[in-house]
Amino acid sequence: MFIEEQHVPESMEWDEFDNEGIHALAFVDDLHAVGYARLLNSRQLGRMAVVPGFRDRGIGSALLLRLEEIAKER
Repeated sequence: MFIEEQHVPESMEWDEFDNEGIHALAFVDDLHAVGYARLLNSRQLGRMAVVPGFRDRGIGSALLLRLEEIAKER
């Protein structure tokens, strides 16, 4: 989604923060992820995406709320 839909250069798909961040995924079943967001150690949220066919269902909001809870716990 980041490369094709949001036109992020492939060279920027992975960065130095990937190993330290907390990655949240939303699944519709055991095999199909439909949403993603990342929380950095600096408590910044970013790299959020939801598959087009699953938008407007609260998936993005649920990811953000969960990462916000984790940030507050830290």
